[in-house]
Amino acid sequence: MKSLPKNIKCLVFDLDNTLIDRDKAYSTYLEKAFEFVNQPNIWTEHKATILEYDNKGYRSRDTFYQWLISKFIHQKLFEEFQKKYVVGDFVEKIDTSILQFLAELKEHFHLVLLTNGGNHNQQKKIVNSGLFKAFPPTSTFISGDYSFEKPNPLFFHLIQMEYGYTPDEIVMIGDDYDKDIKGAHQMGWKTIHLNPTETKESIADIQINDIQEIANYI
Repeated sequence: MKSLPKNIKCLVFDLDNTLIDRDKAYSTYLEKAFEFVNQPNIWTEHKATILEYDNKGYRSRDTFYQWLISKFIHQKLFEEFQKKYVVGDFVEKIDTSILQFLAELKEHFHLVLLTNGGNHNQQKKIVNSGLFKAFPPTSTFISGDYSFEKPNPLFFHLIQMEYGYTPDEIVMIGDDYDKDIKGAHQMGWKTIHLNPTETKESIADIQINDIQEIANYI
């Protein structure tokens, strides 16, 4: 079985759909939005179409929300909902076994969180999921605090600059092939691709179906 080099010091994790179930939280967010605007039947009837168009968050938010408003939801009431709630409000606490697994990894590696998104929303996700126990603010990097995001090399380079690691001492773990895996690969980092559906070939050093499979390679 392939394993990671012995000199690895830092494990960098993506957040959405790697450590938390972003898709489930987003579905709940939209369901609550349709309830808020008194259109629950619209959500029930068109849920599959709406989530398909969302494309697991890969479609730009501006494009998605313009489409959603044009076809399904009351604009002003939806904007009121958006002022009150973010997706992070609906993130569930992750399984205690994952938190324990991260705690065990932390005994041997420096754990870092590298996530795209707005600060308020991503912080809500971190707190509500319980991940703040594994990733304190000093080890959390949120793109909304900067002028760039994954896969921009500058965002990855922050980790090297902040802690003084060399590229061969860092592993990126994520589900997004373009933003997480290709982005880290071009920096010379090792990569672990969380790819349970194995939908595409991967340049990642290792592919896994479940986050706790990391233990098999370190």
